[in-house]
Amino acid sequence: MNDNSYKNLSIVIPVYNSEETIAKLVDQLYEELGPHFKSIEVVMVNDFSADDSEKECLKACDAHPDKPVKYFKMSRNFGEHNAVMCGLNQTTGDCVAIIDDDFQNPPSEIIKLVKNLSRATMWSSAITSVKSIICSETWEASSTILLPQ
Repeated sequence: MNDNSYKNLSIVIPVYNSEETIAKLVDQLYEELGPHFKSIEVVMVNDFSADDSEKECLKACDAHPDKPVKYFKMSRNFGEHNAVMCGLNQTTGDCVAIIDDDFQNPPSEIIKLVKNLSRATMWSSAITSVKSIICSETWEASSTILLPQ
């Protein structure tokens, strides 16, 4: 992973009634993803949970004093999408991943996503170059560009 341009990863976690999972998730994110990135920033946004999620989020912040862990609490329940948007506005990384607070997707999947993003960015640059050529030259309508799967 260290060969791509995304060295600083931000991870946004919308938090809602996840007192049982949030601290474990933050620990696992740093443990599994740490070796693959220069830095990892975790941004937790509590969407006005009714349980002790806030206490667990603050514990997660305290458990990683040497790492960028941010915590925000919404003033009322605005919904997951608004919590995500709040978190996105607080990120500083080269790349941002959004992950649920309940381990629905394993943190290791983020590595695959970022690898594919790097690959997609490479192809996007190549396609942009080809589009420039197409605009300046005449190509037959049957010309096709195949991208690797």
